Amino acid sequence: MSSVNFLFFIFGITISVPLLIFGTSYFSDNVTLLAVITLSAVILSVFISIIIVSNRDKILKKIYRTAKVDTDEIVTTVQHLVKNLLDKNYAKSLECSDQLVRNISARYTWLTTRKWMIGVIVSILAVFVGLAGSALIFKQNSLLSEHGDILSKQNKLIQIQIREKLLEKNSFIYQENNKNFLVALDSCAPLYNRGKLKGKFTYIDINKFLKFFDTMGSYVDEKLISLETANKQFGWYLLTMYHNNNGEIQQYIKDTRKNSSKILYSDLISLVEEVIALQSNKVTIDKIKDICRKVKEKKNG
Repeated sequence: MSSVNFLFFIFGITISVPLLIFGTSYFSDNVTLLAVITLSAVILSVFISIIIVSNRDKILKKIYRTAKVDTDEIVTTVQHLVKNLLDKNYAKSLECSDQLVRNISARYTWLTTRKWMIGVIVSILAVFVGLAGSALIFKQNSLLSEHGDILSKQNKLIQIQIREKLLEKNSFIYQENNKNFLVALDSCAPLYNRGKLKGKFTYIDINKFLKFFDTMGSYVDEKLISLETANKQFGWYLLTMYHNNNGEIQQYIKDTRKNSSKILYSDLISLVEEVIALQSNKVTIDKIKDICRKVKEKKNG
């Protein structure tokens, strides 16, 4: 690599690296402007090249007093030089030598200039391709990042909607027409009117509560709400219903499953097991069992 080409290489690296690092963001938002600038630079380079090519002979004659740059012209000059040397015509030989040096210099200058013109145009196009590619990749990554932010926001909105739905469903427990059911749970009273203990509630009443807790269990299983949230919202009623009267509801679920081809209330049972496993509910379960024991003793007494 010649010293001139090396300097051009260093100059190109010095300009292009900062441009790629700090200008990618700008070019990614202004690809059209980049294309216009590049096209203008190419047109300008082509225009200058056309002027140089059109005035090649004038320029070379101005510098070297000759425009003969073809190989045939140089060969002819060499032949004249050799002939004059053989004829011992030293004056003519000196003229031919001078002409030969000027022809070679003019040819070298022209070839270098032509190579430089082509190199400039190719370099401009290469820079454009490099910057455009980097800009498009940067833009793509930016869009992916924005898309990720949008998905994150959507997930947060979904979580909010789920919590709102949870609160809406949770309000179902406290509706006026469910008041008697809650009182029965708190007092450990019998529930199912067709069961052995002859409660006051139909299978429709019981199924409503079971379906609610089963839905909440699926929410916990899918990580839509935390176990702690579920326990805080309705853990007491879940445990009182499940442990009511020595497992009346547990037996009800078993009987319902026997009469169905589907595995019913699996999410509810899973939720109950997880809620029971919480250390904070150990006292709650003992309290429920104690209430039921006292109720049973009172009836027997």
